[in-house]
Amino acid sequence: MLFITFLNFDGMLFKAQRVLRIRTRWMSYGKCLFLQLIPKQPNVLSYDVENRIKPLIEYLISIGIASEDVPGVIAARPNLLGLDVENNLKRMVDYLVYDGKTKEEVLDFVTKTL
Repeated sequence: MLFITFLNFDGMLFKAQRVLRIRTRWMSYGKCLFLQLIPKQPNVLSYDVENRIKPLIEYLISIGIASEDVPGVIAARPNLLGLDVENNLKRMVDYLVYDGKTKEEVLDFVTKTL
């Protein structure tokens, strides 16, 4: 069980540091992204890296978001982390493509609307 102690409402964390190191070790994006996300999406600490975060990053890249832009997209839209890639995000994107939306419209939807 994960216990997090908040220093204040600004999102300063004590006990989450070790978890952050473990969760971000494989990522070239580093801890900075996740430190920004914790106040907005605290559940990120409980997400499985291999089954939740990595598939999201890979899917965002596969639909045309540049790998260097992925951290900014996730930081701007942290609710993307709450979506299951296969059951939610992919289905939404597939529907938009089926509906005749352009690649730019699909990317705009994912990066600005969700």
